[in-house]
Amino acid sequence: MDRTLTYIRMADCREIQDGHRVALGDCYKDRARDDSVDICADDQWYSAELQAQLIWLPRQDQLQKMASSCFKAGLDLEILYAWYQQNRPHDVADEWDSMEQLWLAFVMKEKHGKVWDGEAWVDAIPA
Repeated sequence: MDRTLTYIRMADCREIQDGHRVALGDCYKDRARDDSVDICADDQWYSAELQAQLIWLPRQDQLQKMASSCFKAGLDLEILYAWYQQNRPHDVADEWDSMEQLWLAFVMKEKHGKVWDGEAWVDAIPA
């Protein structure tokens, strides 16, 4: 599970956070604490106020579920690989440092038309 500052920043966007409620097994970053990423062990005690200060960090399986909704026939690795070949910068060897970052980039581009510029999600330029 990616717990890097980059992934936390990538996941901290309206498209991913809106509507998500903390659930058992979720990974999250508490905005009020600088040093901690936690796994939710009990989903019964989270008030709306507390949830507002949490950044949900989707796991790879959760991102794959989001991505699969983009394709009527389902999603397989060939689709992801083809997307990666078309969308990776040719001057940067490793744009994404983890599979979570890669899957999140895929979800944001395919579902929301946004790309990560290294600092924030921006509208993708149509090809």
